Amino acid sequence: MVDERLLTMQRVRLGFVAVVALIGTLALSGCQRDPDTALRIGDVTMDNAQVEAAAERFATSLAGSPAGIEDPVGAVRHSVVQLTVFNELARRYAQEKGITVPAADYAASAEALGVPADDPYVRLSAEASAYVTALRAQATSQKPTEADMQQAYGRYAELAGENAAPYDQIRDALLELPEYSQSLGLRTELLAALDRYGLTVNPRYTPLDFPLFSVSQGQLVLVNLPMGDQGTPVRTAS
Repeated sequence: MVDERLLTMQRVRLGFVAVVALIGTLALSGCQRDPDTALRIGDVTMDNAQVEAAAERFATSLAGSPAGIEDPVGAVRHSVVQLTVFNELARRYAQEKGITVPAADYAASAEALGVPADDPYVRLSAEASAYVTALRAQATSQKPTEADMQQAYGRYAELAGENAAPYDQIRDALLELPEYSQSLGLRTELLAALDRYGLTVNPRYTPLDFPLFSVSQGQLVLVNLPMGDQGTPVRTAS
């Protein structure tokens, strides 16, 4: 039988556990010409001190948990950069395309994360959720390639383990999900937008990506947006 987690398709929720599942082992070394700069996208710049300030409260609440996370503070810093880059990319893209984005639900994000609604991390998370939902709904569907399907199945099989259903069964289930093909189309559009806007990220925060469509409360990412060259500084627009 198909794993019930795959059949229970949900909208993306950007809880901390989902973010940590994406980033894996963090590489916190490296430098660039301006080591104090965390990121630059278009004319928006964020330095390491701002990242630290945004992450501080939420990281403190995670002290000693959740289990299995080697460096919760480092994970939060990385996630702050991830969310900031995505939100600025999404804001610019929505403005460029004339897409209306509903107000972020800070209260729902705060409840999901278990921290006050005025926490900077909560606000970043809620805004990212609002952006991805609005942009995906307006995206042109894109037919998945065989590579897309194999990648999604590989992630599913890793999560499901010995209970994983056959590839053909999962492939058919994915093809029936409009959010899946819409997310693939949105990924293509946002990658092109990144080239237009220009992005630079401090190597200490790479690789950097963002889940455009996930299920099982964010544990299984089906469409991921790589934000720049993974593991190296992202090129700046000329």
